[in-house]
Order: sequence, then structure tokens, then C-alpha cells
Amino acid sequence: GSNGCSHVIDFYRDACAEHDIHYRLGGTLFGIQLHRWEADRIFRSRIADLSPFGVLSPLSWIRWLGVRLFGKSSWRGK
Repeated sequence: GSNGCSHVIDFYRDACAEHDIHYRLGGTLFGIQLHRWEADRIFRSRIADLSPFGVLSPLSWIRWLGVRLFGKSSWRGK
């Protein structure tokens, strides 16, 4: 199960849940393997897609930086 957006407000909860799945499976629900940096890029992209600021969304970049700096211990992929 996903814990949502860990340690931050649950803005863009669906993007956080998808990211949790990628981290737990090392890929997608469809069996596509991902590297950690790909999972994090998809996470940033999903938040940007949902944000009115698009690719310039500060929140997408802040959360991306957070998972890049502090997410390694949660990664279950290869």
C-alpha cells in the first residue's frame, strides 16, 4: 500500500501513489522495469502535468529533489 506523499502535504496524491508503486516494484504495474532516476523523472513529470505551472512547477522540482536526495533507502528495484 501507498502511504501517499510521505512527510509532506498530500498535494498530487495520485502522483505520489504511482511513485510509491514504482519504488516498491522497481517498475510499473505492467511489469516494465524502471531505474530509480526514471521513477523520479516520471514523478516530477506527473506533478508538472497536474500543476497550472507545468514544467516550471516549483513543487514538482522540490519534490523531485527530495526523492533524489532522500529516497534511495526506499528503492526496491535493481
